[in-house]
Amino acid sequence: EAMKIAVEFLESVPADGPQKKQWAMEAAALVYDELIDKVIPVWVWPFWMMTKPVARPLAMAAASALVEFLLPLLRMVT
Repeated sequence: EAMKIAVEFLESVPADGPQKKQWAMEAAALVYDELIDKVIPVWVWPFWMMTKPVARPLAMAAASALVEFLLPLLRMVT
């Protein structure tokens, strides 16, 4: 349901496709930055501190791929 709301919001914004994708990526980065340290269990923190610099770019690449893949599918469903 949250994805459907996000897609409807992005569709209502009067901007071109690349600008909408940029906004979606900025929102994903904000959510990642705010929540990632809170969802990692304490016992994983030593490993997390070593992998954290690599994890964010990987997560943003995955989010970009999901935006490219899921938005057209969600547009067809909604």
